[in-house]
Amino acid sequence: GYRRLSADVFAGYTYTKDELLQTVAENYVALAQDNTSNLFVGTRIGYDCAGVLDVSLNARYDHSSCDNDYLLMMKPEFTVGVDAEVRPFKDLTIRAGYNFTRYTDAGSNERIDNRNELFAHVGYKVCKNIGLFLHGDNLLDCSYYEYPGIGTRGIRVSAGASVAF
Repeated sequence: GYRRLSADVFAGYTYTKDELLQTVAENYVALAQDNTSNLFVGTRIGYDCAGVLDVSLNARYDHSSCDNDYLLMMKPEFTVGVDAEVRPFKDLTIRAGYNFTRYTDAGSNERIDNRNELFAHVGYKVCKNIGLFLHGDNLLDCSYYEYPGIGTRGIRVSAGASVAF
């Protein structure tokens, strides 16, 4: 049958002038603002088997710099993920994956907790222009911070329809 191995490599640089971050302390909200820069490199290795199964491994390393420790702590240092997509028949797609993210050390050995994310997605194409989907995030129900002092909301599930014009 049809099999295809693929590999992609990417790299880039971003600079953000006056990046703004809201932080939450005991009884007040504070704003942090600073210029940030980020140099990143990554890869994706995928395997497609007959258009029915697609498995991929993703990795990305980020080197961020900033004078504000709170902003720096929110920057990922590296992310590794694996996902698989199965198409048991033409109009049905089932996808699941896992991502691990480690965040940047702010210099004083302060680092927010690693992020472990498990997700799943089911999509069904009803007709040429209409589809239905069910998507779940944080299926391990892990606690982590999306922003300093602001935690996750637990398992998230969404369902809906899509229309293509």
